[in-house]
Amino acid sequence: MFAQGFTFGELENRGFLLGPFPEGGLFPGFPFQYVPDFRWDLFLVHLPAIATMMILSAISVLFNYSGLELIVKEDFDLDKELRLTGYSNILVGIAGAPAGYLTLNETSLAYNIGSRSRLPSIIVAVFCGIALLIGAQALSIFPKVILGGLLLNLGLEFLVEWLVDTWKRLHKSDYLVIVLILIVIGTVGFLEGIVIGLLMSIALFVINYSKVEVVKYELTGKTFNSNVERSEYLRKILDDNGDQIFILPLQGFIFFGTANKLLQRVRDRIESDTSNSMKYLLSDFRQVTGMDSSAVNSFNKLKIMAENHQFHILLCGLDQDINEQLLIEGLIPDDSNTIQTFVDLDHGLEWCEEQIIQTVLKDSGDLDRLRDNSQFRNMLSDISEYLEEQDVPADMVIIEQGKKAGGIYFLESGHFTVRLGSGKGEQIRLKTLGPGTVVGEVSLYLGSEASASVVTDVDCRIYYLSKENFKKMQLEAPEKTTMLHSYVVKLLSDRLAESNATIQALLR
Repeated sequence: MFAQGFTFGELENRGFLLGPFPEGGLFPGFPFQYVPDFRWDLFLVHLPAIATMMILSAISVLFNYSGLELIVKEDFDLDKELRLTGYSNILVGIAGAPAGYLTLNETSLAYNIGSRSRLPSIIVAVFCGIALLIGAQALSIFPKVILGGLLLNLGLEFLVEWLVDTWKRLHKSDYLVIVLILIVIGTVGFLEGIVIGLLMSIALFVINYSKVEVVKYELTGKTFNSNVERSEYLRKILDDNGDQIFILPLQGFIFFGTANKLLQRVRDRIESDTSNSMKYLLSDFRQVTGMDSSAVNSFNKLKIMAENHQFHILLCGLDQDINEQLLIEGLIPDDSNTIQTFVDLDHGLEWCEEQIIQTVLKDSGDLDRLRDNSQFRNMLSDISEYLEEQDVPADMVIIEQGKKAGGIYFLESGHFTVRLGSGKGEQIRLKTLGPGTVVGEVSLYLGSEASASVVTDVDCRIYYLSKENFKKMQLEAPEKTTMLHSYVVKLLSDRLAESNATIQALLR
C-alpha cells in the first residue's frame, strides 16, 4: 500500500488500520471517587442481569477450560485455574474492569501457532498495560486485515471442528443442540446462545435420565431372604409363601420421570398377579442419592394403590433428607400402617417374614409348630451325653470375632445375632439365628478363628459340644459322629442353596 503512494493518514481514513486512538493513557483512575454518586436504584433494576452474567461467567470459565483440555489433550488442575481466575478478577475489579477469564478462541490461536506456555498471555497483559497507562498510538499502525484474517481462520477452524467433525461422533440430539446454539448466536447474541444451549442440554439430560431404570432389579421372598436363619419347617413356610413379598431395590436420583417407572413396575406386578398374592412391597433406598417433590407425589399414588389392593409398603434405608420429605408430605408416620419404615432392607424383610409365619400358623391352628424342631431335637437326643446344657443371659458374647470358637453351639430356645465388627467400630448384622440352628461349626471343622461374633439377643438355652467332646465322640461313637456330620452338611447345603438362589435372582 505504501508502494502505491498511500500515507498512514489515508490508510487510517480508509479503515485499513486499527487507529486512530486517543492520545495519552487510557486509564481514567480508580473508580472509588464515583462511589458517592452511585445510583443504587439503577443497580437494583439491573441486578437480575448482573446475577445472570455472574452465573454465565462462572459456567463459561468451566466450559472454556474443559474445551481447552480437549484441544491441547491434557488435564488441567481446574481448582488451581479457577483460583487464579478469581484472584485476577479481584485485582482488576478494584480498577473497575469487567469480569475476565480464559478465552477459548485466543488461547487456541496461541496454541495452534506453537505456544506451550503462559508467555503470550503475559505479553498481551504487558501491551494492554502500556496502552492503558501510556497510550495506544503504537497500535494504530497495525493492519486490520491481519487481525481479521487470524480471527476468520480461527472461526472457520471451530466451525469445521464442531459442525463437520462432530456429525459422526455425536448423537443427533446433541448435534442439534450445537446447530441451534450457532443459529441463536448468529441471529440474536452470544449470551442468548449460551442460555439456549444450557436449557437444551438440561432438557436432554432430563429426558435421557428418565430412561435410566430406577429399579435395580426385582426380587421376591422366594429368591431373597432376610438374615434370619430359621428351622426347616419355617423355611418351608416362607418358601411356599415367598410370592407375597415383592422387593424393589432403587438407585440413583428419583424424580417424576423415574418415579413413574416405579409405579409402572408395581402396576405390572398387580396385573400379572391374578391370585392377588402380593402382600408386602419393599423399596430399598440405600443406593438412592435424592428425591424431588414430584417423586413424593408418586409415592402418594403408590399408597392409594396399596390401599386399593391391600398390600403394605415398606420403605427401607431412608436417608435423613428423604425421610424429612416424606414427613412433610404426611406419608410417614402412617396411622393406617399402609406405609412403614425400617432402618434397612434386612430388618424390613425380617418383619414381613414374621408376619407370614404368624399368619400361616394362625390360620392352620398350628402355632405350636413355631417351636417344633423334631429333627433338631432327635439329633440332640442322640448325642446328648457329649453335650453341655447351658442357660445364657441376653447380650452375652458366646463367640468372639478373631478368636477360636472352641466348639459347636446348638440353640434350643432364644435368638442369636451374628455380628461383623468393622474397622470403624461399627457392628454389622450378618444373620439372626432362631431355635433349631447351629453356630461355630465352621471354626470347629476348619480349626480357624471366628470370622464374626455371636451374641445372644434374649435369654437362651443352648447345648454346647466342645472340641474335646467332639474328638471323644469320634472315637467312642463314630455312628453318632456320622449323623452329626450329615446334619451339618445339610445345614451348610441349605445355606449354600439359599445363597445361590439369591445370586441367580440378582443376575436375571
